[in-house]
Amino acid sequence: MSKNNFFLHNLDAILCKKKPMSKYIVACSKFSYNLGDVFDEDELNAERENLGYRKTFLKDLQDGSRKSKQLAEEYTNAFAKARKEQLRFFEEEIQSKFDSKPENVKNNQIVQSGRFHDKPAFIYASEFDLNGLVKKAGNNFIIDIGKLIGTQLKLTAHQKERTVDVYMPCARSYQNTIKFTIPEGFTAEGIDKLNFALHNNTGVFTAKATIENNTVIVDVYKEYSNPNEKAAKWDELTAVIDTANQFVSTKLLLKKK
Repeated sequence: MSKNNFFLHNLDAILCKKKPMSKYIVACSKFSYNLGDVFDEDELNAERENLGYRKTFLKDLQDGSRKSKQLAEEYTNAFAKARKEQLRFFEEEIQSKFDSKPENVKNNQIVQSGRFHDKPAFIYASEFDLNGLVKKAGNNFIIDIGKLIGTQLKLTAHQKERTVDVYMPCARSYQNTIKFTIPEGFTAEGIDKLNFALHNNTGVFTAKATIENNTVIVDVYKEYSNPNEKAAKWDELTAVIDTANQFVSTKLLLKKK
């Protein structure tokens, strides 16, 4: 399962610059995203923590002999170079996910490497800006909230006609949580249009939107239940795909009080 938590914050600033600062946290099990190798430093520290070491790898070297301190400087420079390269992987992953080039990508981190049996999920986090998600409409603002689950597979009219069976890599599911605080002086309208519920023999697509403590929370779940489907069930599978695309087109209105 792939789990994504997407937080929109600093919305008061969004209303001025029309691009939200976003915090994006992903938890993946069974597979990982294309982020290249885990940071060497993070991997070493995760291994040490799992073995019961209290100090980080660099701190251990810095507190050691003169030779160890020299090694610490070399490793510090090597880790800094690796993080610059890793930034490129984060930028590519974000652009692939949202089909939009991110700006100000920062605070990238591997939260959990997924290398241990008791912590099997691979988790990473990043903060970045995306353009075009907020549009002004008079005194109000329209948020393309559906786009925050990322781009979805789109089928042409020709592709919707199928006579051969469907073969996919595996059964899989995706869970997205979107949160943002309604800015002062505005109300959120259109919450009901964010609710979806589709269940059939091939998969699931559901979305549930609520407001809690002035925060809009949208939980979205998509599932392809089987790795293979008979051609006779193609219409059911395309219904899951189409419903996901319908959600992507949903919007939320921030109405001035």
